[in-house]
Amino acid sequence: MGGAAAQHAMPPPPHPVQPQWAPPARYFDQYFASMQQGMSTQIEGLTTQMQNQMNLGFQHMPEHISQTIYQPMMTQLRGVQESLHSDIASLDSRFEDMPSSEQVQQLE
Repeated sequence: MGGAAAQHAMPPPPHPVQPQWAPPARYFDQYFASMQQGMSTQIEGLTTQMQNQMNLGFQHMPEHISQTIYQPMMTQLRGVQESLHSDIASLDSRFEDMPSSEQVQQLE
């Protein structure tokens, strides 16, 4: 009986290590496939949405460029042209008012 008492004093042997559960091969394939399909569908949706917005933008672009860039630029150029013409006209009239070289010689 001495042997049994000695055994009681010792800690119980550790439990055998349970092998951890490992998924069988290709276990997650279906999950990943459905996740990938979902992402692809979302990306396709976003791509289509972006393309539609860009197409709409490009349709309105010539009109937008015309209104915001071309027309104001032409208006400014017209203004420059008109002021240039009036400057030339006033210079022309000033030149006419100036005495000719013959008149200057006569005055001298």
